[in-house]
Amino acid sequence: MEHVAHLLNHLKIEKAWLGFVGRTLTALALTSDKLVREGLEKSFFDDAKITAERVAHYYRPLRTRGGQLAALRARTQADQFPIEQDLGRVNVRTLIIWGAEDALIPLAAGRTMNSLIKNSKLVIIEKCGHLPQEEMPERVLEEVVSFIGLASDSNE
Repeated sequence: MEHVAHLLNHLKIEKAWLGFVGRTLTALALTSDKLVREGLEKSFFDDAKITAERVAHYYRPLRTRGGQLAALRARTQADQFPIEQDLGRVNVRTLIIWGAEDALIPLAAGRTMNSLIKNSKLVIIEKCGHLPQEEMPERVLEEVVSFIGLASDSNE
């Protein structure tokens, strides 16, 4: 029985170590422009908007030590700070904009956020992925302006 306990304890350490190494390698792998392109392909619905210039824009900070550290922290801390339990405490008007074809975070999560935040409005943008502010900036701006009550045809 003592051998089984030792083995189980060893497996926990191995699993934790492998998890850390896997997350670390994933974060460091983001320092490849090829992998950055692949990440953008998962983030955008319209692949035509993934230009060499956009890939370079995302890749540039990941070439620095600080950018690599930020990528590592984002990857390793992603599941450590869940927010769902706090969303009911939000008591200001809230605009949630979601790409209908978001392959990274499903639309169901946006619907859940909308149901948990009092006085929130969910705008779903069709044919749009995870980055609506980049994929359809004019539509996002239109929604924000409408939400905050600025009339686009105002003479003020």
